[in-house]
Amino acid sequence: MNNRQILYSADLQKTGKSLKFGALAIIVAALIVFIGCMFAESFSGKLIILVFIVLFIVGSFIGFSEVSKWSNSPGVYQIYLDSIGFHIRSDDQNLGGTFSIAILNLHQLLRKHVRTGDAIEYEYYVVEKSGERHKINTTLANYNLDVMDIFEKVASQYPSVKIIEECA
Repeated sequence: MNNRQILYSADLQKTGKSLKFGALAIIVAALIVFIGCMFAESFSGKLIILVFIVLFIVGSFIGFSEVSKWSNSPGVYQIYLDSIGFHIRSDDQNLGGTFSIAILNLHQLLRKHVRTGDAIEYEYYVVEKSGERHKINTTLANYNLDVMDIFEKVASQYPSVKIIEECA
């Protein structure tokens, strides 16, 4: 394999612009509900609901500011293979660091089960033969990232690299 095989790519500026519009719509809707609640006569005495609405609006503003950073600065988040190895290029450290692993040092592709209350979430790692783990982060910017699909593509090209499951 001499050419770069891109397994996943996200244009952060494009993703940020689309998420920015959605975040703004959520903020506007929350503000309308808040204002409506303030003027509703039957709503008096429901302070706890107003507090939750305010917290939701604050959280929405935080999300809006985060996606605004992506929409104003060009960059990419890419996962690819080439003749040298497995690579992740991240122009935003919030998405995880950039790293490369030589194919000869690639040992395992790990999906770790993490229980949070009643739900099970997954963390994904690329493991070197030395045991060092590199985490593949999933965030809003790469919301459509299917890590298991990427792991299957890598494992099919390199049969010595196994996909393993780990329960926490």
